[in-house]
Order: sequence, then structure tokens, then C-alpha cells
Amino acid sequence: MTPSSTPRSPQRFLSSLVLGVTHARPLRVSLLALLVLAVGCKDHWTPSSGDDLDDTGMNGDADGDGIPDDVEGDVDSDGDGIPDYLDTDSDNDGIPDSEEGIEDTDGDGIPNYIDTDSDGDGIPDADEGSGDADGDGIPNYLDTDSDGDGIPDSVEGSGDSDGDGIPDYLDTDSDNDGWDDGVEGTGDADGDGIPNYL
Repeated sequence: MTPSSTPRSPQRFLSSLVLGVTHARPLRVSLLALLVLAVGCKDHWTPSSGDDLDDTGMNGDADGDGIPDDVEGDVDSDGDGIPDYLDTDSDNDGIPDSEEGIEDTDGDGIPNYIDTDSDGDGIPDADEGSGDADGDGIPNYLDTDSDGDGIPDSVEGSGDSDGDGIPDYLDTDSDNDGWDDGVEGTGDADGDGIPNYL
């Protein structure tokens, strides 16, 4: 066997292929090697958009809550160790982000899904919950008058004046006198500093 026909090891062949110095057509082989490298790398490189979130792949909806990952970001609003874009309850109020959404009901600049008091009535969403006490189609955590008595939740508060286990903002008879709060109202008929409904 002549030296020119001596079989080469696979390692030597690959080395010569990459370097473009095989016996025949070195330029063509070099271009082929570059093409192979380009095809192999194309799935591992994307041009930078200038947006760090997109560059890290946060342009979908990883937690399936309907809020884009690049809106939620990688902050951890409730401090539970789970970044918002992976947390289905980013403010830990017991109401899913998918329900709260990105609206800002109370106009405080904080979207509902990370606002612990979405309606701004001073009662935490975690306490109010997503029920609908007065059946008006507005969940309590967004309803500024959850019991529909005409007295704002922010006035009634979360105390329990008559000790019946129902907080005043949900109690239609907060003082348990047999008269609805909506009838008694917030006036002070006897001037004792206590509103009539209490």
C-alpha cells in the first residue's frame, strides 16, 4: 500500500476536514465545515433584542395565568421564593393571578394580580376573597360595597360589631338590632358619635 493510500484515522480525518486541508478541494471542505458549524449553532444563538426578559426566554406564559412572562417579570412580589412569571398567585392573597388579571381596579398604579387590596377599601383581598356576597356580579375583593347596603366597605371595615362572626362589611345588620344597615345608614341620630347602623 502506498503512503498516499494509507487509511487515516477518523480523528485525523475530522481534524483535516475542519482545517480544510484534506487531499482534494481544501476550499470546498472548509466551506462545508463552516456550514456544518453554522447549522449546529443556529439553535443556540438568537440576536439580542435589547430586552433582557426576551433574551432569557421570558416571552411566553410559563405559569399559564394569561399574563405574559415579560409583564410579570422575574421579581418575587410575595417573597415566597417563586418569581412572579412562575407564580400562579403572585401576591399570595389566595386569588389566582388568572382571575385578578392586569387591571388596576383602584387606580393605585398596582395591577390587581400583585395588589393585596385591589379595590382600595382597606380590607385585604385575602380576607375579602373572590365570593360575591351581594350577588351583584362583582367579587368581594373588587366590590367597594360587598354587602350591597349602601355603606362602603371602607367605612364598615372588617370588624364584627355584633359578634355574630360576620365582619361588618359583609353584615347587612352590623349591630344586630333587626334593622338593615341600608335603612339605618351612616347618620348619627342621637349624636353619640356612633353611626346608626352600629
